Amino acid sequence: MADRHTQSRRGYLKAVGVASAIGLTGLSGCVDRLTGSGGSGPINFGSILPITGDLSDFGSGMQKGVNLAVEDMNDAGGPLGRTVEHSGKDSETDAQKAKNKYETLVSENEIVGFVGAASSGVSVPLAKTIASDQVMQVSPASTSPVLKNLGFGDPDDTKYFARTAPNDSQQGIIMGMAMNEFVNAKSAAFLHVNNAYGEGLAKKAQENFNGETLQLVPYSSKTSDYTSTLDKLFKGNPDAVGFVGYPESGRSILQTWKGGGYGGTGSSARDSTRRSSSARFRTS
Repeated sequence: MADRHTQSRRGYLKAVGVASAIGLTGLSGCVDRLTGSGGSGPINFGSILPITGDLSDFGSGMQKGVNLAVEDMNDAGGPLGRTVEHSGKDSETDAQKAKNKYETLVSENEIVGFVGAASSGVSVPLAKTIASDQVMQVSPASTSPVLKNLGFGDPDDTKYFARTAPNDSQQGIIMGMAMNEFVNAKSAAFLHVNNAYGEGLAKKAQENFNGETLQLVPYSSKTSDYTSTLDKLFKGNPDAVGFVGYPESGRSILQTWKGGGYGGTGSSARDSTRRSSSARFRTS
């Protein structure tokens, strides 16, 4: 894939004729729509961000950033002297709902690009369709390594997906190193949200952990009771826990963790041995 990525990067840079802070242009299909016949009206642009759902803690801030970028561009005269018309959608941190809203933005708003999504679990299914629609997607938070191979168009091989956050390969390495060097754990278990982000980061952390991995336990952010999940996680009495999750469900998990006495600082009598956690609450 290295040659393909190199070629697509060259094609992307060559195609960039009108740069904007949020990647509205720079792709052949988008440029055609911006500069072709009738190219004098507003440029339709979207966002699909988690205003509600498991990542709502971050969504409003992301939306404010998009709104500010659109305002600044329009105040400066707009790309090609045209106004950017922004349509924002709430992903609800849900892949199917986000996909439905993306399809509405494409069919009804005729967007040339959008900012989003936040979660990799939402960005991945969107990135699988953007090339055929010739719509540019720029995520401010999705970090799954899977996304490096998605969003390629044929036959020009242009990549329609970009992101401003590093992928989880680097983050997983650091988590594994922390468990080795700072915790000095001999055994560990990994708990992760059951999507591309959680699984990818947890597996990369596991690969870089030198001790014995007792189990990788996925969890659903829609679950209301995490007792059985934590029972599985702590089976075998791990020295450390690598936790990859989101804030909203993460709070519930940590409350159940503390209340059930599974171990860690401040836990109850069930803490028969030292247990540590390496938690990552991310938007990705």
